[in-house]
Amino acid sequence: MQGYLTKQGHVNFFDWEKRYFVLENNKLTYYESEKLGEAKGVYILDKSSAANEASHGTHRFCIDLQAQRANLGDEMCYSVIFS
Repeated sequence: MQGYLTKQGHVNFFDWEKRYFVLENNKLTYYESEKLGEAKGVYILDKSSAANEASHGTHRFCIDLQAQRANLGDEMCYSVIFS
């Protein structure tokens, strides 16, 4: 499964960035565009991951995703919305 989502910036939480996401097995990988290239980030989805419905200001239909980033090894909370 793949397609564009808008995600909340990880440095500036007021910025929302359109990214191309690919869900394959237990990995959610995102890229700058559908041309793929180098991955901007990879999340490992396992039994410790959580996804909850949320609302962020003017952004509706949000999903708060808590999952481990493959390249950092720590648990981060990210918000993504369908665009």
